[in-house]
Amino acid sequence: MIHNQIYHCHNTFSVKLSELLTSPALGLAVEKLPFAEFIDRLKEEYSVECRRQHVENILLHRGWLESEDESTVMVTLSERTARLLKRLGVEWPRVDEAKMTDMMAMALRERLDFIKSIDLFKGVPDGVAREIAFMSKERVVRAGFDVTWEGDPASDFHLIISGNVELQKTSKAGWLGTIMILGSGDFIGLDALFGGRSNVTAEAIMGDLRLLSIDGAKLSQRLLMAPELCFNALAAVTANSERLEGIITNID
Repeated sequence: MIHNQIYHCHNTFSVKLSELLTSPALGLAVEKLPFAEFIDRLKEEYSVECRRQHVENILLHRGWLESEDESTVMVTLSERTARLLKRLGVEWPRVDEAKMTDMMAMALRERLDFIKSIDLFKGVPDGVAREIAFMSKERVVRAGFDVTWEGDPASDFHLIISGNVELQKTSKAGWLGTIMILGSGDFIGLDALFGGRSNVTAEAIMGDLRLLSIDGAKLSQRLLMAPELCFNALAAVTANSERLEGIITNID
């Protein structure tokens, strides 16, 4: 107890955030890195305009933006309080990852709202949309770089948050021809749902491309349990086929 008569105590069960966020119970697509690689990743992400604010938030909350040479270190001494509480039958609860899904959904609210706004996920139950948000990972592809390459194994399904993608197909003569331009709300990599190979080359054009990448095998399993998502996927494939048929008709 300190001078102002306030008791200070804290949960005696320490939890590493990296272990918590990578727990299978949450189902988050989180990558755990050694500290040196984490710093390198921050430097890399900071050079990308759309990721800069996120990096600044990390630096701010970790106190790495402080300009002071020294800072005050506070240590809460609560061993006596913890022993007294234990004698009274009070036990600190351990973290239950399964009960943190609502908090994670709030943290990923922007991502979840984007997923719900796409026709592909229209009418899908909130729980399914939340799982998809959890299993997705945001990526930024610089202009001129490929997202997929024709003939390569397709492992990820991609949702376009912002930016543009040029879909290209190799002709029998060996030259690449543009067949479609995609933008926000469109998707790439439907082949990943079936464990196949990419049938097109997808290149980021006209600036940085922001994507949500989802493991194709995991999304395929989710399709089996969400009929609404299956029907929406079929409708999307049909719409793309009609667009391609229109291109062929116009060429003829």
